[in-house]
Amino acid sequence: MLGVNLPVQQDDRVDVTPDGLPPIDGVVYFTNADTIGVRTDDALYRFLGGNIGPINVSHHLFADHVHQEAIEAAWTAWLARVLGGR
Repeated sequence: MLGVNLPVQQDDRVDVTPDGLPPIDGVVYFTNADTIGVRTDDALYRFLGGNIGPINVSHHLFADHVHQEAIEAAWTAWLARVLGGR
């Protein structure tokens, strides 16, 4: 889903560009069997679960220039495309 090489480890570099969203260029700050957490200069991203249940994706943006509603709509659209009928 993220286009990263698995398994990832803490402090690994992550460069992901989901369609319709700004590039995510960051570092893995947390990982376990069900979770990848990525820290960028202006955000935290968390991707949780998905093996047998729902996937939870969350983010916290620190940049002042971000249009929150537009970013949320883009993430929603990307997840719908990637996950399809999941």
